[in-house]
Amino acid sequence: MEIKGLEIEFINDFYKRIGEFKTIDSSLDYVFDTLGDLLIDDKEYNLVDEILKRMIVENFSVNVLTSVLTITFIHRKKLPSRKDFYQKVENYSLIKDGSTTFLIGLNDD
Repeated sequence: MEIKGLEIEFINDFYKRIGEFKTIDSSLDYVFDTLGDLLIDDKEYNLVDEILKRMIVENFSVNVLTSVLTITFIHRKKLPSRKDFYQKVENYSLIKDGSTTFLIGLNDD
């Protein structure tokens, strides 16, 4: 599937809105609601996969990254970019915090 202009705008807006919330709870609610709606009834796997592919992990908190991995976990077989996304989060976490314990149980294995 080719990502079209409106989809790219949606993806960019998704990233931007995460950073605009005043509390981490609001950011996490937005991530869960948005990705949950896209994944419900197996509707938008390609769009969610593109979100994972384009997401620059260094721009987001560990809480946001963990929420993305959590909401996509049960759909991981249909999201080819999720494995690479997980690896980016793991590598970033090792560099930033020296720990990946928060990732236990969220990998694709």
